[in-house]
Amino acid sequence: MIQTCREAESVALTLNDRVRLGNVFWGYGIYYFLKGEHKQVEPYCLKALEQLEGTSADSLTTFIKYWLATSYQSRG
Repeated sequence: MIQTCREAESVALTLNDRVRLGNVFWGYGIYYFLKGEHKQVEPYCLKALEQLEGTSADSLTTFIKYWLATSYQSRG
């Protein structure tokens, strides 16, 4: 999964596509969440939200906030 995220990040940066880049950062966040590395989840989810700000990806923003909140809860 991490290799796919790296490849997708390169493509999103080349295309200068903020929504795709937001998706990629969310992918990194999910990867670290599933690995139980919750301290790594926060920076990627926040980067994803930053990229999506001002775009039409409202539903995606909701999902990212959910994963972020769940990660915070897992950290106590």
